Amino acid sequence: MIRIIHLSDFHFNKKNQKDWQDYIKDALGKKLNALSKKNPINIIAFTGDLLDQGGKELGGGATAFEIFKSEVIDYLCSELGLSMNEFLIIPGNHDIERSKDEERMEMGNIEFFKKGIENISSIMSKSLKDNDFTGMERVRAYKDFERKLYDKIPDSELTIFGNSFKLNISNCSIGVACLNSAWRCYDKTDLGKLIVGEAQLIKNYKYIAKCDLKIALLHHPLDWLIESESKTITNHITKDFDLLLLGHVHEGDTSMTIGFNGKLFINIAPSTLNDIRTDSRRYSNGFTIIDIDMGKEKAVENIHCEYWRYNYDKKEYVLNTDLGENGKFSHKIPDEKSKKKTNLETTVIDNIKEDHFNKMDKHLIGTNVI
Repeated sequence: MIRIIHLSDFHFNKKNQKDWQDYIKDALGKKLNALSKKNPINIIAFTGDLLDQGGKELGGGATAFEIFKSEVIDYLCSELGLSMNEFLIIPGNHDIERSKDEERMEMGNIEFFKKGIENISSIMSKSLKDNDFTGMERVRAYKDFERKLYDKIPDSELTIFGNSFKLNISNCSIGVACLNSAWRCYDKTDLGKLIVGEAQLIKNYKYIAKCDLKIALLHHPLDWLIESESKTITNHITKDFDLLLLGHVHEGDTSMTIGFNGKLFINIAPSTLNDIRTDSRRYSNGFTIIDIDMGKEKAVENIHCEYWRYNYDKKEYVLNTDLGENGKFSHKIPDEKSKKKTNLETTVIDNIKEDHFNKMDKHLIGTNVI
């Protein structure tokens, strides 16, 4: 079994730093230790927004990221006996320093990228080749921190956009693509403007293509992407990956997609450290534990989730019974034979709709109810 802890959205600032030190740190460490004793935790996946507002309250991005490493990453790795390549991060919109790129350049980039996939591909390919931050100085502090964090890690490939890692767990090869959807974040109107880019996705996937289990980390849900690439990126991820872990929306959710392009498990983590005193059950702070059973053929057979939320009154983590069935979720992953049967049934239904529904609509007798 492979066990992943999915965290997201700390928004680390002065207030949250104190809440972390006074309330969350020991409670989270205690709960994760207890969970790890039942079955060892193999990976912590952190899907963005380590900081708040680019670390403005903590001395700027470079300084704030080092504080986050010392207080959060080092602590959790020490508590759980994990190496740095087992604590995997991606940037969120709050991890960037927006003021580093001038507004006039940003306005030009918006129009340039609107023109289509070719423009996106040409700029991203050049940036990957030359390590060129032109137009995205906003992510430089994060990427400098990330490079220092993982520079000496074996079995990894670091790029100006995303990173890829290979791990060996329970005699299975695990590939994790840490994808960057935040490099185009700029203001509060990011929805529909963000870009992952085929160049980023293909480069990161190639590095882990032969792994038994392939996981993608992404901060933003796929419907936040620019229209010209939304369908393409969604199809790529559904076809090439087994799991997609997301953040950003501060609300836990789990889904399973099975279709022509593949089968994809998706989990959105709630915020782990953002207004811990809230009485909102919908946006309660917490994390998800994901257990993956690999079959004899080293393919995913079952996925189990537990949803945990922080109870401020008790100062401890409890099962979030508002999600799943009493805080738990299990799903059996269909094998290739079952998947083909499902696809055939879907094709037949779609063909019936296409061939007959229009005719039925034309010949239905309309009635008015008075």
